Order: sequence, then structure tokens, then C-alpha cells
Amino acid sequence: MINDPDKSSAITVSVITTKDDLDAAFHIRRSVFVEEQGFELADEFDDDDARSIHFLARVNDKPVGTARIIPEKDYVKIGRVAVLKPLRGNGHGLTIMEKCETEAFRLGYSKAVLHAQIQVQSFYKRAGYQVEGNVFNECGWPHITMVKRLANGPSH
Repeated sequence: MINDPDKSSAITVSVITTKDDLDAAFHIRRSVFVEEQGFELADEFDDDDARSIHFLARVNDKPVGTARIIPEKDYVKIGRVAVLKPLRGNGHGLTIMEKCETEAFRLGYSKAVLHAQIQVQSFYKRAGYQVEGNVFNECGWPHITMVKRLANGPSH
């Protein structure tokens, strides 16, 4: 999908409004969560996709990352945060998170919740999330609930 994009290039993250962009986001999710990490395809794509706000990140106009937010009554749930492997470690994930938080805040939410895979818990801590509760199994993998207050808008 990408051919060595310049890792130092600026990333743009936008709310998905077209089927082509949603297809690109789903391709990234399939690549990261199903092919790379071994999640079941049936678990990766769920009923929440239809009610979510999806985001697509691009570098040099190439799709490189994605996430979604699920509006709930008192909070948004951020999930399916993914950056293609060659571009990880460049701050792109934090930029995607910031865009999700900005959109959630714009919609009137002051709290974001997510279920973090244990091995990426430190990434979410860098984005300002705090652990809440105990480790639990989700789709066969250990996860932890993490929460961030958006009362002053997004920041990391």
C-alpha cells in the first residue's frame, strides 16, 4: 500500500467521508490487527463500525494509519488505532489520537475511554491516558481500560 514514504513527512489525519477512504482504513486494520498481530477477521470488523466516526492518516497522500471513535452516552470510545509498521515510532500514532480527541471534544465529549493491548499501554500513557481497572481478556488478548479527561481539549 505504501512505498517507503518519507518518515519525516507531515502527517494529515481527517474524518473519513468516502467509501474509498473507509476501504483504505479497513485495509490498514486488516494488515495490522489480522495479518500482523493474529486477531480473527470476525473480531476485527464489528457492528460498532457502522456507528463509529473513522479517521484516516496519510503521509505523502498515502494511507498509513487509522482509528475510530464510538460515541457513547457519557464518553467516546477510541479504538482500532493502527499505524503501518514501517511508519511506527515517528509520532504518527499520537497525531491520530489528537485528531480523535479533537473531534470528540468538538462533539461535546469530555471523556475518552479505550481498551489498550497491554504491550502498547505505554503509548497511551504518553498520550495522557490513565489506567482504570484490571487486565481483562478481549478477543483472546490481554487488555486494560484507559481513560483521559478532555475537559481542556486534547493534548499529549
